[in-house]
Amino acid sequence: MSLIAELKRRNVARVAVAYAIVAWLLAQIADLLFGAFGAPDWALRTFVILLLLGFPVALLLAWAFELTPDGIRRESAARADRPAAAPSRKLDAVIFGVLALAVAFLLLDRFVLSTDDDSGSATSAELEASIAVLPFDNRSANPEDTHFVDGIHDDILTQLARINSLKVISRTSVMRYQDSTKSIPEIAAELHVATILEGGVQRAGDSVRINVQLIDAVNDEHLWAETYDRQLNTSNIFEIQSEIAASIARSFHTNLGSNLTAQTAAAPTDNLRAYDAFQKASAILATSNWRTSREAAALLEDAVLLDPSFALAYVELAQIYVNHYWYWRDEANLQRAKSALDTALDLVPGMPEAQIVLADYYYKGFSDFGRALELLDDAIPRAPQLSSAISKRAFVMRRSGKVEESIDPLREAVELDPLSANRHYNLAQTLHMVGRFEEASDYFDRAVALAPDDYTMHAARAYNLRAIDPESTAIRDLLDDPNFRDRQSVFWLLYRWQMALLERDYDVAMATLRNTTSSLLDINQAYYPMDLMVGLTEFLIGDRDAARTRFESAKTMLQKARQESPEDPRILDALALAYAGLGDAGQAKAAADAAIALEPISRDSFGGPARLLNRARALAMLGEDDAALEDLRTLISVPLNWMLGPVMIQNDPAFEHLHARLD
Repeated sequence: MSLIAELKRRNVARVAVAYAIVAWLLAQIADLLFGAFGAPDWALRTFVILLLLGFPVALLLAWAFELTPDGIRRESAARADRPAAAPSRKLDAVIFGVLALAVAFLLLDRFVLSTDDDSGSATSAELEASIAVLPFDNRSANPEDTHFVDGIHDDILTQLARINSLKVISRTSVMRYQDSTKSIPEIAAELHVATILEGGVQRAGDSVRINVQLIDAVNDEHLWAETYDRQLNTSNIFEIQSEIAASIARSFHTNLGSNLTAQTAAAPTDNLRAYDAFQKASAILATSNWRTSREAAALLEDAVLLDPSFALAYVELAQIYVNHYWYWRDEANLQRAKSALDTALDLVPGMPEAQIVLADYYYKGFSDFGRALELLDDAIPRAPQLSSAISKRAFVMRRSGKVEESIDPLREAVELDPLSANRHYNLAQTLHMVGRFEEASDYFDRAVALAPDDYTMHAARAYNLRAIDPESTAIRDLLDDPNFRDRQSVFWLLYRWQMALLERDYDVAMATLRNTTSSLLDINQAYYPMDLMVGLTEFLIGDRDAARTRFESAKTMLQKARQESPEDPRILDALALAYAGLGDAGQAKAAADAAIALEPISRDSFGGPARLLNRARALAMLGEDDAALEDLRTLISVPLNWMLGPVMIQNDPAFEHLHARLD
């Protein structure tokens, strides 16, 4: 009899199959249980080794013994009591039973145990090509070199962002780990990345030393480490940064590509003093408010004076000018921005950073959303991991009416910058606009947790909670919160005043206005003389004589402002309210209609609704309720940001007498 036939007769093959299935099933169950009880890795490895060692033992036992109706007997004795070809039906039943258990376990693991994690944890495949570059240590004797170290860190992030296949966490998020005591695996888990780059920079005289190490965050093991010693000049610094980027690319089995290699290797300036000024400005902008951004602008102006060919400095300068125009509508800033961008693009044609800011120029300066999208679509593939650029594209889409389509890009920006309050806030605001209030609530909560002192975040969250539950006390709680009293921010002033009006707390509204030192609220959202805001409050209280005096004063200021900026819809909005308060229906409607013509909903999904809501308010003040209701019903049918949405329409005291007819 052949060996194969003998193995079959003695059921060795059946036992081998049964053992393999049982061993696999036991290994899977052990993997689940050992993980659940926090067993060390060696415990599972030992268990699997024992299962493997048991395999030849099981085969030997199958050769020597046999399972019979009378129990386990030696093979020779069992053979004498039965026909040679009789199959072992019991063993077949065991095999099919174990196989059924294995199939059941697979189904259980696939559809019951493997649930989606709401916390947003990434799979190993998603983590594979991902990195966070932690803030570098300043190992120099001079603490003022911190900005120099931060600049190198920022430049490396920018270079890595050019690697299309690599997910790179943005600077805003990684800077939260400056001086952190958290372990590498903890940080990686919070940022959802597979690798961490950390390092330090030592500057001494005319030399620099940069140490970096790449760490596998899953196993907390070093992948590689390198030390670079060079003479201190911008060319050497950027060579080091390019070498680091290339080494990281190789670690992920990718490469920078010839075009990207050329871009990363090129030093933006050969003037070390200009580079220092640029880095100081970048450090300021990283944690900037509008006052300190003026200081950054001065440093960048120094940088381009020291090196007129410093294209990147012109780009950063242009972005400041664009932002200043956006908030203060100063035409001179818009002109300065265009001049700086023209210079940058003359120096480096097609520069993606310049195109991204140029898109912002067309978006914020002219509401030219088509041109802005063209520029962004061309630039972003050459700087694919810049969360700021991805967010800008989403903002342009949102303003142009593609609100739903802007949500996915905003989610991508959150993924690249998971600890940025602004990224969460912008996603939450967009979800709120399309009526997804519950989903928006999660992101508003995260924004508030990341920026606990930002009144805008708290106000937006409160409005969203009121949209979910009309009985919510979130707005009242925020008004009563002592942490948000006596602020001088113009945004805080506007939000607090409006929230007090919604709560019918006219004492708080008036106190908020009296405590400010400003005579004008001039921001991108509104151009309100303080007299207008006081007059509107007095109008609602019912003190019409006092309100009239305020409206007259506001009208004089606004008429002068209109002569200087005849096409500013914010000024026309304010004029419409002043005229309405004075009972001049013709002038009020003319001003409101002119504002809507300049910024209709069809062209701007943010500004357009604000213009329409303002006209509805003016019409309600004039007693033209049917016309006001028509505007309000139009507003209800379109996406609205949290300052204009259902909470405002349903609770604004200006429309109190219309609420019953609006439902």
